[in-house]
Amino acid sequence: MQEQQLLAQVLQALGRFPTIPESFLQGALIGQQPPLPMVALHPDALKNLAEFWASLGNTLRASLTITVTISVPLFDDMTDFLVTSATTSASAGNGNADVWLHFGGQVFDNLANAVPGALVDLVDSGLRTRTGEDGRFVFSGVLAGAHTLRVVASGFQPSTQTLTVPGMPGNFQVTLMSL
Repeated sequence: MQEQQLLAQVLQALGRFPTIPESFLQGALIGQQPPLPMVALHPDALKNLAEFWASLGNTLRASLTITVTISVPLFDDMTDFLVTSATTSASAGNGNADVWLHFGGQVFDNLANAVPGALVDLVDSGLRTRTGEDGRFVFSGVLAGAHTLRVVASGFQPSTQTLTVPGMPGNFQVTLMSL
């Protein structure tokens, strides 16, 4: 009975804090956004308490389970990588799928500056687009395989190259030379 009263007091004290108070945190956990949530008596945790106590060689006892969620960065943020291709397919159930490829790239000048407003043609597909302010372009509904890409921009020599879709990110970067 005393164990249950003690657990009730602990649960009441923890119930006042929907997030872990910063005074209890250390290191990189301090100031983490969003604040670290705390959930007491998580329903899934109650399923195996009897197994837990049995594995310790004890009888079932009153206990309290607290779940804390923290953010753990796995990779450094990458700002220079460009997703260059995606595949979408749909099938009516007969096994024959229609496949659409989407790919994009970026146009630079010889000083590695983005070239906005460049005209980009996928010659053999009859597709045309312009680069955005960041020099990026995207084509949709492209068949897999080799294609001829032509880029024209004011003040630069035109560039024509063969590329394979899908391909590696670096394959879709075009460098234009100044006139």
